[in-house]
Amino acid sequence: MVIEYPGDLSPKEWFLLVRQLIRDHHDQPWITIIEGLRPHTSRIWQSWNMDEKSYFLRKLRPFWEIARHRIPHESFQLVNELIQRGKLKIEIGTPRMISADATEITVQICGEQEPYCTARFSKVINCTGPESNWRKIKSDLIQSLSDDGLITIDATGLGVACQANGVIIGKHGEHIKGLYCLGPMRKAQLWETTALREIREQVFDLASKFI
Repeated sequence: MVIEYPGDLSPKEWFLLVRQLIRDHHDQPWITIIEGLRPHTSRIWQSWNMDEKSYFLRKLRPFWEIARHRIPHESFQLVNELIQRGKLKIEIGTPRMISADATEITVQICGEQEPYCTARFSKVINCTGPESNWRKIKSDLIQSLSDDGLITIDATGLGVACQANGVIIGKHGEHIKGLYCLGPMRKAQLWETTALREIREQVFDLASKFI
């Protein structure tokens, strides 16, 4: 579905617009609305000021992540099959305390049905995805470049400070000659920059500078 860019809107206005578009096109899967926004996501992100970006990250990001990053249909079928066979159980809750000994891991969970419950597991896997706060990323290369003032973390914490075309911005606001970044490092500037489509385009644009 093709969605025309309606002009610069605040995060809340975009949220309400998407919800209205889904209602207006109830004869189509809501996924088509999300896909129709994809060509505009970087433009939307860049139109927001720091306060608006912070509001989106605090209030609306979970809704976007769920709608935008969906599991493949085959994986969905497998999950349903495991549930039906009694091999998988899905519950909503927030882990409050985790402890472990030589044989098991004990997790105290705050759930929807009861304030606190305790569950014991042989393994616990964190599936929340890669760390998106670059202030917490442990990398000798990133730390070395930061110590030398060649890179700095963007105010949002989502990536390194750079221009939309990947040119690195140094500690004192200067453009670092010959130093560029690709993919997730540009998230603070582009937001939509982790899929193969965007990374392929970035590589092509960067390579064209040296041909």
